[in-house]
Amino acid sequence: MALTINQAAIDAMSPAEQADVTKALAAIEEAHTDNPLLLYQPYEKQQVFHSSTKRLKVFFGGNRAGKTTCSVADDIIQAVDISALPDHLKPYKKWEPPFYCRIISPDFTATTEGVLFPKIRELVPKSQLEGGSWSKAFDKQQRVLRFANSSMFQFLSSEQDIDKFGGAALHRVHFDEEPSGEKGHQVFLENRMRLIDYMGDMVFSMTPLQGLSWTFDELWEKRGEETSEGVFVSEKSTICVASIFDNPFLNKEQIEGAMEGMSTKEKQSRAEGRYVHVAGLVYGSEYEAERNVVKAPSRASLEGKTIMVGIDPGIATTAIVFVAFDKDNNALVFDEISLSDTSAIPEYATKAIRAKEAMWGIKPTFYIIDPAARHRNLTNAEQVAGSYLRAGINTIPGQNAIEPGVFEVKRRFEQGTLEISDNCQRLMWELGRYRIDPRGEGFAVIKTHDHHCDALRYVCMARPQVPATLTLTKKQRRGYEHGVVGPWVEGRKTDLPPAELGF
Repeated sequence: MALTINQAAIDAMSPAEQADVTKALAAIEEAHTDNPLLLYQPYEKQQVFHSSTKRLKVFFGGNRAGKTTCSVADDIIQAVDISALPDHLKPYKKWEPPFYCRIISPDFTATTEGVLFPKIRELVPKSQLEGGSWSKAFDKQQRVLRFANSSMFQFLSSEQDIDKFGGAALHRVHFDEEPSGEKGHQVFLENRMRLIDYMGDMVFSMTPLQGLSWTFDELWEKRGEETSEGVFVSEKSTICVASIFDNPFLNKEQIEGAMEGMSTKEKQSRAEGRYVHVAGLVYGSEYEAERNVVKAPSRASLEGKTIMVGIDPGIATTAIVFVAFDKDNNALVFDEISLSDTSAIPEYATKAIRAKEAMWGIKPTFYIIDPAARHRNLTNAEQVAGSYLRAGINTIPGQNAIEPGVFEVKRRFEQGTLEISDNCQRLMWELGRYRIDPRGEGFAVIKTHDHHCDALRYVCMARPQVPATLTLTKKQRRGYEHGVVGPWVEGRKTDLPPAELGF
């Protein structure tokens, strides 16, 4: 943002030349004081952000990546008269005055007053403000900044009640940092309604520090194709991901100082602007797509495998997974079904299961269902398990204890004996969001986005992995059967009696 002056070159000039340079610098300084936008030179990813005319523009930036500078500058470009813009910024102007913009931050004190106000005052041409100064243009009581051309910035905090975000028709809503939690999502939805009248746009400038929050689903998951490194474009959005290393105005010492003491995950989110799940994934370190996800199998490859089907039923959502076990008890989740509303009832779910069986040419050995299905009633007061039986599928209840089931799945992921076909998109989506509940007593999980994870857990508990400390004799190695400990490994022994081993 500042001019670079080569003082050594000036000192080498003649006195007359130095006088001319001093006069020219004074004129430049005066012009830049009146209009700071003359000094604003966006770097490459900031240029992409400014150039976008999509209705959703997002700048995911690490610390010192220039996300606030870029987004605030874009707000100002839209608010001021085009005559106030230097030539290099004029192509970025989408809206003509009056431009109504709402800027929402997590809090008034630290973010709005501590970050946003100084940045706006640093960039805005004073002549464009109402009355020609910040003090005359800013209404402290209403938290509104007014421009001479009737443009307006309104400042709100996501801490405020939802009803504070109603009413106004706006050209833009700008979130500086993400509003947290379920309330934050409601704030987002409410403000999106404010853009209808003008077909306005939504802007986010944020460092994703809250893990895989609602912004991950609403913004990142819908990011579109990567058109260049760190730039994603879809029909409705432009998303730029910039790290501290992308900022050409920082030197090595500044970067090292900013990252000092950060953990690897902190560097990924704070320095690189990347989503990192910091809230405790259930399968955080055990499940890795590079290791546990494989290409979909062929129909022929399933021949001779033991097939089990896991069912997590519900009126709103029914999740079904198809798992193939080989003779060594290695598991492959090769297909899935996701049903909702009317299609989730047992009769329709059974038809969907039969269609998959026909497609794959399989005959499952067991259908394992949530044990609560023996007691859960549908609208006609019939038990869910009974409804499946009437439809032609005889289910057996799974084990519903969450902690041992989770650790059974963890063990398989860790040992590489559980793989997931890349066509099981919903299961993989859930695995990336299945979280430990820090507020729960003992071992507890957050019961959202978990239906396919539950179905998988029922199947894995029905055919457990042999513990590393337990082995069988060679005589006992006869393949794997339901309810029987895993295969024999040469050189290992066990003292357990045959009855306990299932023989």
